[in-house]
Amino acid sequence: MSKIQRDGFIQQHRDQKLDLDKLRDDSRAQETLSEADLTVDDLARADRGRYGNRDGKLDAREAFYLADDFDNDGTRRSLIDYNATGQQTPAGRAAGALGVLLDSKGSGPTGDDIARAALDRIDRFGDNYGVPGAWISPNPRIPGNRVPDSTVMNGTKDKWKCNLFGLDAVYQAGFETPHYESGWYPIATEVPNYSSGRNRIFDRVAHVDLRGVSDNDEKLRLIEGLMRQAKPGDLIMANHEGEDIADGGHTRVVTANNMDEDGTLDCAQARQDAAKVLHEDPKSVGRVYGSSSEEQLFLLRPIRKRADAR
Repeated sequence: MSKIQRDGFIQQHRDQKLDLDKLRDDSRAQETLSEADLTVDDLARADRGRYGNRDGKLDAREAFYLADDFDNDGTRRSLIDYNATGQQTPAGRAAGALGVLLDSKGSGPTGDDIARAALDRIDRFGDNYGVPGAWISPNPRIPGNRVPDSTVMNGTKDKWKCNLFGLDAVYQAGFETPHYESGWYPIATEVPNYSSGRNRIFDRVAHVDLRGVSDNDEKLRLIEGLMRQAKPGDLIMANHEGEDIADGGHTRVVTANNMDEDGTLDCAQARQDAAKVLHEDPKSVGRVYGSSSEEQLFLLRPIRKRADAR
C-alpha cells in the first residue's frame, strides 16, 4: 500500500491552477478527468465548496481534497493511491489525473514533448542506440557524461539500450528520470518500481499480468485494453518470460495512438540495429506467438518535471 501526502501534493503543484472555463472547452482534459470518474462540474463544486476560494480556478489544495473525497483512510492529510494488492485506488486515479492536468496547465513539458524528443533522438543518434553502437546521452547525471549529447559512453557497445533510449527521451523533454544511487538508469524491468508512492516519477496508467493466461485471444484482449489508454509520451515497459534480468525487459515510447484507425501504436524504441519507430499491434507488443509471450506490461506516464526544465 502507498499513500499520497497532502502537503507533498500541494508542494509539487504549487502555483498551478486549473481554469474551469477553459477546461469546458478542452476535450482532452475532459477525457483525462473521465478516466478518473471526474467531470468539470466536480471541479467547480470543489472550487465552491468548503475548501475552495470560489475564483473559478482549482488549485492544488482544492484538487487534493477533491481526490481525497474518494478515499477512506480516515484523514484529510493523506490518501491511499495503491492498495495492498498493488491496484490503483479511485482516489489514486483522481489524484493522478488532477496532478497531470495541473502540470499541463503550468509551464513546462508535456507528453507530446517526450514523443518529439524520442523522434529527435532517432534522427540524431539512432545508430548509437543499436546493440553495436556506443551510447550518447543528454543527461549530465549519468556517470562520466562530461559533455551531454557529445561524450561517447565507454562500455556501452554490444549491449541492449532500450531503457537508455526511453529514459533519455523523457529527460530531453524536461521530465525527471529514475536513477540508481550510482547515477545510472534502472534496467527496463525495474522502471515500473518508480510508479508508486508520494515521490513517484510515473503514474501507472495500466498494468497487464499475462502470467497464468494461456489463451492467446485473452492475452490480446488484455494487451489491447492497455494500448487503447496510451498517449504520446507514455512508456510501455515489458517484462520478458524467464529469469533474465539485465536483458529481461523492453522499453517503448508511444509517439502516436492509431488504435481506432488500424489497431496500432507508433512506438519509438531501441532495437538490435538502431533506434526506430515501429507500428505495433497487440500481438507484437505482447510477443503473443508460440510460447514466448511477455509476462507483464506496464503503461507508465511521466509526471514529475525536472526543477531545471522550462
